[in-house]
Order: sequence, then structure tokens, then C-alpha cells
Amino acid sequence: MQTILKNIIEKFDKFYAAFGKFLNSQTPGNLKYLAVSLDKLVDVMAELNEQMQPEINFDKIEVSLPFESEEFKKEWQFWKEYRAEQWKAFYSSRSEKMALKFLKDYSENNEQQAIYILQYAAMTTAKNFFKITKEIAEKPKELIIDDTGGML
Repeated sequence: MQTILKNIIEKFDKFYAAFGKFLNSQTPGNLKYLAVSLDKLVDVMAELNEQMQPEINFDKIEVSLPFESEEFKKEWQFWKEYRAEQWKAFYSSRSEKMALKFLKDYSENNEQQAIYILQYAAMTTAKNFFKITKEIAEKPKELIIDDTGGML
């Protein structure tokens, strides 16, 4: 830890000197020197931050699907790939287990309803799925263009 703190002070001193040099003469070379010294300072600060984080060791938990059909397995995989592609969002084992629990609850343990929920969420480009209520189901699923060119 002491070595990292010394390194931070050294990098900060170099950054401070580079900043002063850049303020005195705003040349491309001085700007590059400033940027490099800032990058080095950021790197050493990240190293300190990493060392200050408590180490957490845990095992992944087993995730089981609420429905065993191939159709559901494919739809669940499609949903996870959709989230990754659209939102850069990935499930940890614990969040996937909870998502499946809520999907089972939202679908009232009905596999076809669960598949519909996943498909509806992907179709509406949602980040998460949700229980489809009567109000949601009755909303128009496409944009209606009025005669003045606006969207309703």
C-alpha cells in the first residue's frame, strides 16, 4: 500500500508539472505530455482502488429453468442474447435465478405466457421483462401516423 501511495504522489507531481507546462505553452507536445501524465495518474489511482476493494469469493449458483421444453430453452437463450446485444446487460447466476423466478410468477406458471412475456419485451426493446396486464395487452403495438404527419 505504501508503494502505491508513493507512486500516486510521484504521478501527481508529474501531472502537476505537465499541467503547468501546458498552461505556459499550449503546444501539441505539451498537450501530449499532459495527457500521458494524466493517464499514468489514472492508472495508479485505479490500482489503489482495486487494492482497497474487499475480496469477495463466492461460487456461482445453479440455475434451473422453470419449464423444460426445448421451445422455452431456446426462447430464454434468445432473451439473454437479446439483452446482451441490445443493452450490453448480462445476468450473473443469482440475477438469472431471480429473473426466472419472476418470469414464472408473472406468467402464473404458464409456459406459453412466459414465452409471450419474453417475446413482448424483446419486441418493445425493453431492458427487462414485466408482467403483461390487460392494459398493456390492449395498447396498440404499432405507431399510428395521423394525417398531419405526426405520431399518435
